[in-house]
Order: sequence, then C-alpha cells, then structure tokens
Amino acid sequence: MEQRRVNSENITRPYSSRLSQKPERGGCLMTWLVLSAVMTIFALFTFITLLNTVVEKPYVLRGGSPVVLLVLGVLILANLLFLADIANWKRRGAYGLVVISIASPIVEGILKTATLADFIAPVIQLGILYFLIKGIWDYFD
Repeated sequence: MEQRRVNSENITRPYSSRLSQKPERGGCLMTWLVLSAVMTIFALFTFITLLNTVVEKPYVLRGGSPVVLLVLGVLILANLLFLADIANWKRRGAYGLVVISIASPIVEGILKTATLADFIAPVIQLGILYFLIKGIWDYFD
C-alpha cells in the first residue's frame, strides 16, 4: 500500500495559502492600469489649468460653486489612489473606482461641463475592468 505524505499547512489552510501567492498581472490589466493612470494624470493637469483659469476669471464657473470644483479635484486624486490599490491587489481600489465613476459625471453635471461621453466612458471603463479582474477577484485583499 502506498503512503502519501501530506503537508499539514495545506490541510489547515488550503484556500488562504493559495491566495497568499498573487499571480502576475496580465498584460491587458497592466495596459488598462497604465492607460487609466495616464488619462487620470491628464485630467489632473486639465483640472489645474481650469483652477488657474477660475482664479483669474471667476465667471468661467458659470454660476457653479467653487466647492464643487474642489470636489472634482479630490475625485481625480482619489482615482489615482484607487488605481494604485488595484495594482496592489486591494479590493477597495475596485470599489473606489466604481464610486468615482458614478460621482464624477454627477459633479461635472453640477458644474455644467458634462457631455454624453462623461456618462458613457465610466460604464465602458468599469466594464473592461470587470472583464479583466473577474477571474482573479479572489486574489484581491
């Protein structure tokens, strides 16, 4: 009769031991993360330009509140942080990105700068993210 030697760690923690070793991020997910980060940095520079314009010409806000403009800036910075969380296998990054994707078009609508693309792009971005992480979601902390 053949005896098998079993590692006791695998018996006590089979599920968590598998998840403690993160797989490599695939090329598609890395490409998505890099492109999203580049677009967010571009949005940050655009925001800074808009902020400078508002300081010089306050009528540019068209009656919108400067507080809403600052909220938009916070959303942009939070977007960068949530992208970094996704890159570091944190679920809060994905959840945060969903919140940002919902809040950003609303804030842009309040500022009266939203276009149809501002409402469609987040749906596409989150759809792509879902497709890329649905098979590896269990590896996220």
